[in-house]
Amino acid sequence: MVLEGRLVELIKAYAEKYIYGFNPDNVSIGLFSSEQLKFQDLRLRPDEFNRYLIDIDVPVTLKAGFMKSASLSISIFGGQVQLIVDGLTLVFGLTCRRLSKDEIDSHKTSEMKRLETVHVRGRRVEGRSE
Repeated sequence: MVLEGRLVELIKAYAEKYIYGFNPDNVSIGLFSSEQLKFQDLRLRPDEFNRYLIDIDVPVTLKAGFMKSASLSISIFGGQVQLIVDGLTLVFGLTCRRLSKDEIDSHKTSEMKRLETVHVRGRRVEGRSE
């Protein structure tokens, strides 16, 4: 019982980074059974997943995610980990990349030059027509 409590605390510390409102009551642990950990009704935190998606240059962001249930089986002696997810719902959207300050300044400068060119050309055309 004490070992199970410690394990839940460890999982909670890590899971809170990826899951909204992680509730230890939604975790069942059977240390000597084949399914060691069971999770239910999990809402995923998009921020952590989006950091990963940005790092690998995927042009989408996770808007929302939900898992109905998941079970994690760890074989300590066999060195195997098995994750089974049931009812995974992910909502993605296209990435709207934010421009850096340098990119914004460069864009402003080029727009100002373009507008000045249009303005100067407009004056030339007006001067010829008179």
